[in-house]
Amino acid sequence: MVSRAKWIPHLREEHFDREYIQATQAAFVGWGRKTVAQLNRGALRPEETPAYLLQYHTQHLLDAAAPAEAFLELVEEGWLRAWETFEGGYRGFSRDVRQAYEVLSRGHAADQPRFAQRLRCQLVRSSIHSIGANTPWKLLVAACKAGVLTYRQVAHWLEFQSSADRAEALGDLVPHPAAGAASRGAGRGAGGSPGHRGQRYPHACSYRAGAVPAAGALARRAAGSPGY
Repeated sequence: MVSRAKWIPHLREEHFDREYIQATQAAFVGWGRKTVAQLNRGALRPEETPAYLLQYHTQHLLDAAAPAEAFLELVEEGWLRAWETFEGGYRGFSRDVRQAYEVLSRGHAADQPRFAQRLRCQLVRSSIHSIGANTPWKLLVAACKAGVLTYRQVAHWLEFQSSADRAEALGDLVPHPAAGAASRGAGRGAGGSPGHRGQRYPHACSYRAGAVPAAGALARRAAGSPGY
């Protein structure tokens, strides 16, 4: 079977003229960048972000050979929160940050250095990895059972841990209702489980030394203690 990535460009080039294709690409890019700008300045709520845009905006940028600045707009908190609301984690956001880094690297030149922007992307991805790798799996499980994190969020953060710890954590969550609810609601589309909207999460765009979540604060919240 021919993959979608192979037959769609062929179909497009065979049946549509070049000007029409360019106009369509420009329309998608314009819509996407306008939506991203609204997210980043707080004019659009994360849960109102179209699911299609989240999943395909970077592809439209690539197809239209958009400038590096269009990709840098994705390395912001507004876009991060939209992805977090959609999937309960930072997987998609991390993918887009990696794409921004690659575009910046290709456009790097002596007369237009991109060191600061590339470093920004690397720091964001490092922060995301640190959040998952440095949070004890038992704490993630406890937070899920207490309703602080959703099952989808915990599954996402466990991806950064060892296979042994991941297996133990998922095994411990199997009897919990949240695991069953997550599997039943996996096809509901953007937003996933309703419990994660409006909650406080680690700020992966802050690049501060404290970007990794405080395990003590998460533990207090999971236990229902005040002071979080």
